[in-house]
Amino acid sequence: MSAILNHEILSKLEPDEEFFPLRGNDRATPISIRLWAHVWLEEIRMGIRPEADRSQVTDGLAMASRMEIRLRDRDQRKAHQALEFDDRGVPTTGPHRHIPNASTSGANDGA
Repeated sequence: MSAILNHEILSKLEPDEEFFPLRGNDRATPISIRLWAHVWLEEIRMGIRPEADRSQVTDGLAMASRMEIRLRDRDQRKAHQALEFDDRGVPTTGPHRHIPNASTSGANDGA
């Protein structure tokens, strides 16, 4: 589907028109899409763009949300993979690591 989408987009370009693709793995992409959506919504409100363009804005915002979720999930997976655990499954690295003889609220009691 991506190849079809790219062909559809590319076929709409004027011969000398520049084109800048954005990737979902780039943290700037969802932000860029939200900024683009804001501009288009303002142009719709001002009558510069037709009301029919609102559905494209809605689609873009939904895509930005999916990208943000994917980026968050990817970061969480990487953070979890970077953790090390002892033979009981207790983290030995990261913010929730077991600290021997630490004075805590009881989180390490019974270790």
